[in-house]
Amino acid sequence: MVPRVPDFMSNVVVGLYDFRHHAGQVNPRFKENIERYYLYCRENDISLTHAIGDPQIDRSATLEECPESGLRVVEKREDGIVVRGAKNLATLAPFCHEALIYMSPSYALRKHKDYVVWLA
Repeated sequence: MVPRVPDFMSNVVVGLYDFRHHAGQVNPRFKENIERYYLYCRENDISLTHAIGDPQIDRSATLEECPESGLRVVEKREDGIVVRGAKNLATLAPFCHEALIYMSPSYALRKHKDYVVWLA
């Protein structure tokens, strides 16, 4: 069995970097953060894994009924955000430098913005 190779997430980071101007139209800080993270990964030769799936706690419950069912922002501060919850880690976690955590495509449509978050 062949697991994920160490460079599989580089495509995501490069794609995010290519998208930075669009993100900057939403919030200029998004563009700046993307540029800094891309340069950080490139200059430090970072090996990444991803975490995109929410744990399956109770599929029948809504977010209002079971807020711990996904990773969410619980506090916004000057120096960043505070999150609570969990994501399922994908392959390569034991061997990588960092995890890039983001939502699955279906979560981008969520009406609860505190659950739509990207972080590393």
